[in-house]
Amino acid sequence: MEEVQALCDEVAIVDHGRLVVHDRLDALLRATASARFDVDVTGADGAPARADDVRTALAAAGLHVGAVTQAERTLEEVFLDLTGRALRDEG
Repeated sequence: MEEVQALCDEVAIVDHGRLVVHDRLDALLRATASARFDVDVTGADGAPARADDVRTALAAAGLHVGAVTQAERTLEEVFLDLTGRALRDEG
């Protein structure tokens, strides 16, 4: 999928012979986007699982957030969302 995302302007996703979607790659990634942020935290051995826990733990511990970046969706994530299965799933 990385190669498709790097080389193609337009994609079609087919699941078991059924056309799920056919669109320009940029439009497909935008239309299925959800906000996801990657946060790098320094000074912590473990990371709480939920965003509220992270915010509370950071404030309580006085930790420094090194970076917060909005992560872009990949074509593989879009495929999984639209078909409900990973690329290698059988059945």
